[in-house]
Amino acid sequence: MDIRVTANPVTQMTTQAVRLIGPALGGLLISHLPAGYTQFSVMAVSILFKSRCRFFNRKEAAPPSPAGAASSCLQCASYG
Repeated sequence: MDIRVTANPVTQMTTQAVRLIGPALGGLLISHLPAGYTQFSVMAVSILFKSRCRFFNRKEAAPPSPAGAASSCLQCASYG
């Protein structure tokens, strides 16, 4: 079975669930918590989530190049 056949309904289901739950959750937060606290909390959680995603999606460092290749790369970099 093709993976896309399985992935498309899952993607659609997730999209519909987020569209349904997101505004309801936002309404509950705003109605039960003070406005400043809600805004600060949502911003803090989003920044933490973003930094966690960036941390785990880092690329590996490039392997060291031979000595001759490093000097030619430095010469090319000085022209750009």
